[in-house]
Amino acid sequence: MRSILWAIVAAFPFVATAQAADLEGTWVYDTTHRAIQPWKGDADSVVIRIVFKKEHGVLTGIYIGTMGNFPLSNLTVHDNKVSFETHYFADETVSSHGKLSGNDLLMQEGSEEALYHRATPGDLKRIAAAPVYSFKKIPLPALRDVPTNGLALTPPMGLGNWTEANDKTVRQTADLLVANGMRDAGYVYIQIDEGWQGRRDAQGNLHSNGRFPDMKALADYLHARGFKLGVYSSPGPMACYGYSGSHGHEEQDAKTFAAWGVDYLKYDWCSADTLYHTESEMRAAYQKMGAALEASGRPILFGLCQYGWYDVGSWGKNAGGDLWRTSDDIANNWTSMSFNGFDLNGDPGNAGPGHWNDPDDLQVGKKGLTAREQRTQMTLWSVMAAPLIIEMYGGNDIAKWSPEIREIALNREVIAIDQDKLGVQGQRVLRKGLSEVWTKRLKGNAIAVAVFNRGDYIKQSVRFRWADIGLENVKGVRDLWQHRDVDGASDSYEASIPPHGSVLLRVTTAQ
Repeated sequence: MRSILWAIVAAFPFVATAQAADLEGTWVYDTTHRAIQPWKGDADSVVIRIVFKKEHGVLTGIYIGTMGNFPLSNLTVHDNKVSFETHYFADETVSSHGKLSGNDLLMQEGSEEALYHRATPGDLKRIAAAPVYSFKKIPLPALRDVPTNGLALTPPMGLGNWTEANDKTVRQTADLLVANGMRDAGYVYIQIDEGWQGRRDAQGNLHSNGRFPDMKALADYLHARGFKLGVYSSPGPMACYGYSGSHGHEEQDAKTFAAWGVDYLKYDWCSADTLYHTESEMRAAYQKMGAALEASGRPILFGLCQYGWYDVGSWGKNAGGDLWRTSDDIANNWTSMSFNGFDLNGDPGNAGPGHWNDPDDLQVGKKGLTAREQRTQMTLWSVMAAPLIIEMYGGNDIAKWSPEIREIALNREVIAIDQDKLGVQGQRVLRKGLSEVWTKRLKGNAIAVAVFNRGDYIKQSVRFRWADIGLENVKGVRDLWQHRDVDGASDSYEASIPPHGSVLLRVTTAQ
């Protein structure tokens, strides 16, 4: 879940009149200090704000944002310091504190900061024009199994999490993927994240906004070039940045997606958490959209983005899912990537053709990970049979990739490990200090063997016998990053691996 979506909540002590006068009014969340501002100035998203007012001499406040409306509790103002609490759903209270400085209000919750500014006439005009969503709880269907859609027999590949996209950039990127070979390597899904949604008409039909004037024409353009179009929505009234979700419109939206020619729906839990709080409710909410997609008349890949809660791998397939997140959002740093990949990768028993554990997107091409670390992520994701969806969030410019980064994304021998038709998710089989060995059974008499150095500072000399990892009668060993056969490795393997580095081998055995 995106970090700016913290909320704030209910009743308040007395505050001095002068101090109250300083705070009274509407304060708008200022996104100018953030690199990603998909909602800024967009009339189709909710404007995040706090409204302070005096009632009978007491200052009160309410937070209005992408999770709904929450009254502030324990609100205090002393000099220029402000604090309050948020009763965030039934079991979570968040304390926030900050400082008032003129027309700026800087609030902090944990390590997260949110800068508000006093609303201008232009802000108030945006607020008046912004959409209003209903948070009325709608009964969910009884749990049942949704028929499989027959899609994703190998892990999906493509681009995703793309909030900055518009019609022009999607078309240009598709043409680039044809020219640079990525389409032919398997990257065929182009998934637009939140920010494409416009308003619903009087009949409740959802339309795209001005950045995407004709979604069917865009789908036709992609299909003609061998790509598949993905879009984004939520089981809640709003998605994570305040654009429309599908709550109460699941069947209607599924039919709209089918009519446009959509091939993939990423369904992000977001504001559904304000309405539904149990495992059975979450399952039913995803099942409702899964069934709607199944009834839409078009095969649409269904991705469950609910951060791995409630052992989703055990029921995601039954809700109609083709892939499901096993973790919270990945960040483009070594700690986040390695935690998601090595530790939060899902139960291998739940993965296979048509249903995949998803530890979130590849960070290939993004700043924050070195080329070596990006190669290690590609190694790990491939041996896990994870979806290979390259994250576009944050301005990942494929046209500016270096040859080294292109080689990571385009290594056909590595991709073949991920796309092996057996669909086996690899597992850790050996750990020696900071080194790990993972294996993945492949079609035919072959095994993928990945060796990792999880240490931060020094090279690791790794040596093991094939028998140590359950292999016998080894006939051939190929290093897939070096594109060469390894001689003299019939009994054992040895390598020196730099910090955060990896090796990926294809090992063949006798029948």
